[in-house]
Amino acid sequence: MNRRLLFIPLALFLLLAMALFWQLLRNADGDDPTMLESALIGKPLPEFRLEALTTAEKLTAARR
Repeated sequence: MNRRLLFIPLALFLLLAMALFWQLLRNADGDDPTMLESALIGKPLPEFRLEALTTAEKLTAARR
């Protein structure tokens, strides 16, 4: 087996470790990936109709 092929998993691991460490440093500096600005702030709620699920017509065949 070619000796260079043996270093491919090591290179992939190091690349993944560097990417994860970079994101860890970004989070430590105050970059919060969970804080996303909502596109719906200030817009009206869309219209919808919520039907009751307790009526007899809505029961499935498995529950009859």
